[in-house]
Amino acid sequence: MKKLLFIFCSFCINSSLQCVATQSSTTTANPCTTCTASLITLTTGNDGDTPSSYSTSTNADGCETITYTCQGTPVNTDDPVLFTFYSNSADPRDVGTASGTGTISQTFTCVDGHWELDGVEINEVECQVIT
Repeated sequence: MKKLLFIFCSFCINSSLQCVATQSSTTTANPCTTCTASLITLTTGNDGDTPSSYSTSTNADGCETITYTCQGTPVNTDDPVLFTFYSNSADPRDVGTASGTGTISQTFTCVDGHWELDGVEINEVECQVIT
């Protein structure tokens, strides 16, 4: 009788293990690591427009960042500098500016596959140095 009970219990355990849910995993790209510099257009053609330089990095949250630097060549610490940011998803498209003298830098963060500044998608930047 004990042997029959043992066989029955073994059968139940093995049968129940076959029904245990298993966890599967899929790897998806983190949407804050999918941005490229080509997503931002560098505007030129207006008075004082100067090409911007940029560098990329990763912030503390593991998201990509891109920092644009606006300055004249050569850098003159007395030259007024105006950095304008544009968004294709805003009306008007001009969504912000930074100004100063000599050099200005602005960092954008990758969010859901696009670059943002203060929650606004940025598609274009314009650097103007007044000499």
